[in-house]
Amino acid sequence: GVAHPIAFISVGPVNTELDYFPYLSWTYFESYVAHELGHTLGVRHATSWDCGRRIIYATSCTRREYGNYFDVMGAFFNGLHFNAAFKDAFGWLNRNIIQITASGTYTIKPLVVPLAEGATILPTDMRAAKIYSQGFSSPSFYLEYRRALGFDAPGLSRDSQVARNQRGLMINWTGDRSDIPAPRLLDMKQNYPAAPSDDWSIVALSGGQIFSDAGLGIKIGP
Repeated sequence: GVAHPIAFISVGPVNTELDYFPYLSWTYFESYVAHELGHTLGVRHATSWDCGRRIIYATSCTRREYGNYFDVMGAFFNGLHFNAAFKDAFGWLNRNIIQITASGTYTIKPLVVPLAEGATILPTDMRAAKIYSQGFSSPSFYLEYRRALGFDAPGLSRDSQVARNQRGLMINWTGDRSDIPAPRLLDMKQNYPAAPSDDWSIVALSGGQIFSDAGLGIKIGP
């Protein structure tokens, strides 16, 4: 087995609501417990790779701690679930994730399955995909399709801009491939909208876009 350290938190009033994000129904205590549970299970923060107005992978890009706004391990403004890379690390996706090693057309269903609403997961229901580059034993990218379902519903449906992410693929880059998962969310909608503070509200690859990584020989399109 794998041994993981126990994460500790110090929280004030446990029934304090997340007043600055009133559309979320969680309390501070619940959000902190879920976040620290992720650390205890063995993952780091859900980060993003910020290249501003430059191309992705520019030398001046920076890793933004808590930069994934769609993950409880990041700044969970727009979503509360763990991303596909983390769920894969936890073993929660089982066989319901596509391992892509060759060119082709692949189909994935929404990452989130609200089982409490009567949904079932079939062995053929692919919830995410991971892409392997030639010569690497670990995946370079994780792909996921998010819908306003379950704990993701309040964030992903809070306004029309954030809701646009439901039309495409979210792409997490595995970065340095360390032993502890720390994927970096990539921004497929750079320069939109113009306000920097909103730049990470719309990140999904959509509308016929193609993401190309010439160095790894990978092209991704919805």
